[in-house]
Amino acid sequence: MTVDRRFQVSCVSTGLLVLLYVVYVNWTDIHVVHEGFKVVRPWPVVTNVPVKLTDAHSVREDFTVGKPRSLMTYEDNPRKSLYNKILKTEWIRYFPHLADMMSKAISGPELKSTIAENVEVRLDLIRVLRTGETLGATIIAKDENGTQQSHGGDFFWAILRPVNKSIDGVSCAVVDNSDGTYDIKCILPFSGAAELRVTMLHPSRSVLEMMTKYSSSHEYEVIMKTEMRNSKNRHEYTDCSIDFPDKSPSELCNYTNPTHGERYTCLKPPSGECNPLLRQTMQPHMDKLRFWDDRYFVKNSNYQVPAGSVKVNVVSSSSVVKYPLVKGEWSSQPMEASGWFLDSKWVSRTFQVENYSTGRLLECFRDKDVYFLGDSTVRQLYFYVRDALGLKDRTNAPGGGWSQPRDTSLKTDNITMHFRPPGPSFHNNGNIWPFLSDVLDHVTFGGKGTVIIVTGGIHFELFSPDVFLDRITRISEALRSLLQRLPGSKVIVKGLHYHEPRPPFVVSPWKTHLLEVIMRNVIRGIEGDVSYFEMWDFMLVRGNRLVHPEDNMLRDAVGVLLSYVC
Repeated sequence: MTVDRRFQVSCVSTGLLVLLYVVYVNWTDIHVVHEGFKVVRPWPVVTNVPVKLTDAHSVREDFTVGKPRSLMTYEDNPRKSLYNKILKTEWIRYFPHLADMMSKAISGPELKSTIAENVEVRLDLIRVLRTGETLGATIIAKDENGTQQSHGGDFFWAILRPVNKSIDGVSCAVVDNSDGTYDIKCILPFSGAAELRVTMLHPSRSVLEMMTKYSSSHEYEVIMKTEMRNSKNRHEYTDCSIDFPDKSPSELCNYTNPTHGERYTCLKPPSGECNPLLRQTMQPHMDKLRFWDDRYFVKNSNYQVPAGSVKVNVVSSSSVVKYPLVKGEWSSQPMEASGWFLDSKWVSRTFQVENYSTGRLLECFRDKDVYFLGDSTVRQLYFYVRDALGLKDRTNAPGGGWSQPRDTSLKTDNITMHFRPPGPSFHNNGNIWPFLSDVLDHVTFGGKGTVIIVTGGIHFELFSPDVFLDRITRISEALRSLLQRLPGSKVIVKGLHYHEPRPPFVVSPWKTHLLEVIMRNVIRGIEGDVSYFEMWDFMLVRGNRLVHPEDNMLRDAVGVLLSYVC
């Protein structure tokens, strides 16, 4: 190729990158549901040129934190270049201890891993402990040489349990001081002999590995193979994800939600046309997803390891034990106690917990229109309530998999319930459903008796946390709009809960915990009748292992949910 020829190719390539395009959007209804609930399918029919994003729909520069073309600022150390990129993300501001750890990884030598058997747990003061007070303790993280760490980032949790009790207990707040020490604060709601047990789920070195592994706006090693029909009425398939940071706009079809701005893109199919999306199939690269190797994720070595314990005796005080929280407020730290288990029953710091029974469930849901919106964990609650009341679904899209919309009702008690799945990107084979923000926009009847139960997070663990931050922010804006449009409606945000790792898609409770912190902080700014169903410490103390809890634990959770609904 001659110099002139190379110059021509270069000019053409550069010119393509700077063109601006206009999208023409057509809308098609996906289905209409009874009770005034209409959902419009938010999939724009895009012309065969890329979309020019408006300011409202544009993606922040720091949103693309995976492997963009401009990543390599340190040619000699691309890993530290990635660290710098992560430090510029939006989500990191909620986690100053992680930002400090990453900064130290950039400026200093490679971080040494904390060794659980070298960890110390010390009580702050040797004194008589009484119910109604707070226990203080300190975790001191040390490396393989027994040297105290100079950075934070280890993921610990602490539970105080009465001796010989497997369910009773309370979760303790753990605060990272970014210097190798961690403050424990634990309320004392019960008397007698008790034991404070500390567990290290991951040392900081493993946390750092996950922060870098899951740092892109493109889902890590997962593709949604998506079907569309072109202008010749032929089916064709392409790959879709939230974003493809290493692709130019001319290579993509942009399906960003024009009403709220949630990002979603697909590679252009062979025809070059950007047509409506029909169905999708998840195609994970399982060999690459199972990165739980012999270095950073070794059971009973540096993954979910006991890291010390302290026995205490709590004396009963003469006053009634109270740790009140104001209804409608919640901690930004999921491990801080929202309640405790005593005699195998949950005691809330905010309200009197309902004693679950089918009769009480019926009474609580009577004359209510209840929407369960989100992933399969909120669908599990929908199923539990539906089955307990002996109801049957009226589905709107047979063959849609677990995520198909569902509706049911009990006319004798004026109860209607709906389940709606999250929008892309979710792990479902079948139809593609609207974004939750659009679902909320199309709740047409509301006010007293309308209850919105919403959640999200599990399907975002393989992305940069900025993707979830962006999504939950737009959902919160839609919730705020709904409460202004339909005053008197009740919103219950179901928090994420503790579970054991379920790789490859739900990689670690550390990542779930991180997303839970983000959601708690974003939802806090909504005015109106908004409650946060705190499930993290509830399920941690209860000993839950599963992403979808077992029936006996789910029954306990529904009992707590009734306290919010009623």
